[in-house]
Amino acid sequence: MLHESVSELIPVIKSLPNNERFLSQYNFVNGPNSSATEVLDYKDSLDRLWADLPLEELNRKITSTNISSVETFNEIERVFSNFPYEILNSESISPLNSILGFLVAKKRIPTAIMLLQRYPGLEFSTANFTNEAATQLLMIIGNEGYEIEDSESYQQLFDLLGLSGKGIYYQEINHPLFSNVEVKNAVEKLNHEGIVVNLIPVEDLEKPEPIFVLNIDKNELTDDEKRSLDKCNLTREWLEGRQLNYLQLDTFESTSFIESIKSSPEFYFCKNQQHPDDFPLIKSQFTEMRKQITQTIANQNTSLEKLDLTTLDVPDTMLPEVKSILGIILARDYLQATSLNEQEIMMRLSNVGLKPSSKHIASFSGLASLKGFTMWLETLSFDEPKDAKALLNEFASKGAYKAFSDLNSMVGAEFDLETELDPFYFFIKNYSSMTLHFGDINAYEQKDNAAFINYFKVSGVKIKPQHRRAIFKRKISEQDAYKALISHFPELKVENVDEFFSLSCL
Repeated sequence: MLHESVSELIPVIKSLPNNERFLSQYNFVNGPNSSATEVLDYKDSLDRLWADLPLEELNRKITSTNISSVETFNEIERVFSNFPYEILNSESISPLNSILGFLVAKKRIPTAIMLLQRYPGLEFSTANFTNEAATQLLMIIGNEGYEIEDSESYQQLFDLLGLSGKGIYYQEINHPLFSNVEVKNAVEKLNHEGIVVNLIPVEDLEKPEPIFVLNIDKNELTDDEKRSLDKCNLTREWLEGRQLNYLQLDTFESTSFIESIKSSPEFYFCKNQQHPDDFPLIKSQFTEMRKQITQTIANQNTSLEKLDLTTLDVPDTMLPEVKSILGIILARDYLQATSLNEQEIMMRLSNVGLKPSSKHIASFSGLASLKGFTMWLETLSFDEPKDAKALLNEFASKGAYKAFSDLNSMVGAEFDLETELDPFYFFIKNYSSMTLHFGDINAYEQKDNAAFINYFKVSGVKIKPQHRRAIFKRKISEQDAYKALISHFPELKVENVDEFFSLSCL
């Protein structure tokens, strides 16, 4: 949807200042001879179009209780007066979307209503399954402490947004560190005030009927066709029966097949991946600190770059794991939203005790594609080989070769292929020619499949049963990836793996 809006308004965008980075991205993806294999998010480069606007000053005026709703609206109009109406009225592109969210956060609902009346194109999308903006607005209202003070104004706001009585489909997020429970909280608050918002978790939807229904009467098939159908069904059942969950293994009777799984590198990997007992406390402390940072920025009418971290109330009881996670996430945020370089960011975070440790950073290796994660590598001492190995595997999984190469040079880890999964396994399992970025592309490690392929060829690889299981799964589920991998590593080619299984850890 964003791409379609951009394509429609490209003549207008070309006339705007600060458009160089956006046009570079756009032309790279859409050029006549483009070889682009990455899905690029234009949002960050679009944000640069209005980088010169006095938005901090505008936010202070929005926050002020001494300025009327009409005066606030007029100030918004003045700040954006040099931008064409088509841009400001575009749901996908308009910079007024963030202003609208800030108005709701500060409870300046009459001004938000004026803004929507002037720019009706900001009404939320009718595409139910992509309505990210609607859920973000609900998360603001669902925050603890947010109160609805004038239900009639909120009803008018939701009417103008196109949300009243409408079904909003959303993906419930129950990640240990990031959740969107505020969406549900907001709906409860609104419904209590008589404002009907119908929230539908996609998990609750019934599976739709297939477009094509294959009504196969076996009696009408030839003998060859019957054998082919039986083989297809048996293969499907065989595969489904071998896609297992680590936590369910103890519910199976002990057989040679189950015991072979329990002695596999995949089993040992999952065993070491389980969350620590104090994980709920880690999540709670992390969430509270993130809320405090956001609230402090709003209360001080400042930005992340100007925020004095020493003013934060960091409890003495904060777990070291939480400090490591905050060091990673805040470093990512600084890269995306400020002009600070990596050394300045690390110094700022280290000065308030938010320097990650190798022990704890390895526990959250799922964040390894972030430069907020990898910028710390050279400052860490990896006393435990398992911590370095976990990161090397994650870098191989993400295709982040530079970080992989830097860490490998530091530690030179040796993997026991009889009991451990190695980087080659994770490269096979997650190989893809495509990269998906959210936010500023410069805050992510660059993906480099070619460098990994060259590394594995030069250093040599030993093909073990776990590698054959990984490549076999790619063969049955993703033929393109399988063909690409065996073109570089012919020794991976498989016809069948009798003792195949696929083990998920959580």
